[in-house]
Amino acid sequence: MAKPKKISTHLLALENLLSYKYITNSYKLFWYKSLITQIHYKKQKCSLEDLSFEMVIHAWELVAKKGITFGRLDKLHRVIHLIIEHYNLSEDSTVEALRNFLPTIKDKEILELLDEVVQEVCFEFIAPLYDQKLKKVSFNKRYMTIEIMSQENATAPYVVKDNAQYILFNSDWMTYFTKNTREAENLFHDSLAFFLDRHAMSHK
Repeated sequence: MAKPKKISTHLLALENLLSYKYITNSYKLFWYKSLITQIHYKKQKCSLEDLSFEMVIHAWELVAKKGITFGRLDKLHRVIHLIIEHYNLSEDSTVEALRNFLPTIKDKEILELLDEVVQEVCFEFIAPLYDQKLKKVSFNKRYMTIEIMSQENATAPYVVKDNAQYILFNSDWMTYFTKNTREAENLFHDSLAFFLDRHAMSHK
């Protein structure tokens, strides 16, 4: 009788980070997908700006093409609608076209909203790893504490650096994602399907 495949500690950690009890909006899901994308391009150091653009790219088809919203208070689909409205961008824009266009955006409303999203998710994605310690920390020190703790050990997939200007992937996690791309991608699709089943609404 074949032995059941042993689940890696990395996968167990990711399943915890993407657990439904920690998912209140779409941000963590598309942030996670963006992390996978950056590692695919062998980028160990990533700016939050670049990751925020990747979040838009990965959510674009659902929001722009399929008319899906992620809940009344979700800001990511709001960002995409604003981009379409303010720049008359085609709903059928390709990934390549979006990747070239997004860094040229100068609209203050869009940039501030996108910054709010990425600044939140950067910390909250790895926050479950520090649950017990964070219970003793006041809310206004929460993000600073997460940044410090991410730098003190390699438990999290990445380290938050320079007041959340960029992240630096831990080498061990880069190796995991590189060798287990399909496993990481499957977790994204399963988690997204679970989220959409409970939160998504369609306007088409």
